[in-house]
Amino acid sequence: MVGGGSEPALRRAAAWADEWQGVDPDPEVFRAARARLGELTRRPVGTGVRMAWTGGEEEFARAVARFRELAVAGADSVAVWFGEAEGFEERMVRFVAALR
Repeated sequence: MVGGGSEPALRRAAAWADEWQGVDPDPEVFRAARARLGELTRRPVGTGVRMAWTGGEEEFARAVARFRELAVAGADSVAVWFGEAEGFEERMVRFVAALR
């Protein structure tokens, strides 16, 4: 896996990686990076995203919406960090329930 949104990072991913991972990109930025990977290589390179939700009502709604937008944009995977250990499970369960 190679991460990062810069042109050099995308070139490295296209040349060597089985997967490229963006760090919480805007869905349009993600789409552009995914398209650029397609221009740089013909071999399959998975596309993933890493994002976080660590609590807070406003942030919760944005995180759920961002997850959905990235899935529609074609992300093969979206890894979500749910914050510190205390409350982690509750945040994770709530997030998953909101996606159903």
